[in-house]
Amino acid sequence: MIKILHTGDIHLGDLAGPTKDGANLRRQDTLRCMDAIVNKARTEGPTVTIIAGDLFNRSRVWADTVVDVISRFIVPLCEYSDAVVLLFGTINHDNPRAFEVIRKATPDLKNLHIYTEPRVERLVTSEGPVQIMAVPGFDSSALVPIRRRRTGTPPPLSTTSSWGWLRSWTGASPPSSRPTTR
Repeated sequence: MIKILHTGDIHLGDLAGPTKDGANLRRQDTLRCMDAIVNKARTEGPTVTIIAGDLFNRSRVWADTVVDVISRFIVPLCEYSDAVVLLFGTINHDNPRAFEVIRKATPDLKNLHIYTEPRVERLVTSEGPVQIMAVPGFDSSALVPIRRRRTGTPPPLSTTSSWGWLRSWTGASPPSSRPTTR
């Protein structure tokens, strides 16, 4: 049986908030949450762990947090999972350089898959192959039709139109079993 552990929006970094003995308490709380996720991976043994973007709180300030991310989060998750998928989040939180640092600092983690661009990939796991369609963070306003931006009213959403951006990246088509409107 395939088990998937999914997390995202970690937002590691110093956030506005209280401090105690010079430590940012919100950052400490985030680190405890990361530890809880690692402990869950240890007990559950997921086939695939997906970290769905916004790993860092600020795109400009990440260097002081990347060590915690690698040593306290990514390395243990790779130990307890067949595959770890790390998706780049939105540019206001994640930074391409931070993801490159993670990639260069973890060359021995063969089960770590880092995605900064859209891609479809087949991962081999102990439970069999798992196909991943990585769609890293992007400006969602690009998906909002021009009519909605001008008038504030969305046009009817059809499966065909909602799949347009996906098809442009991957060549994929919507499943034929889905209704054409919703």
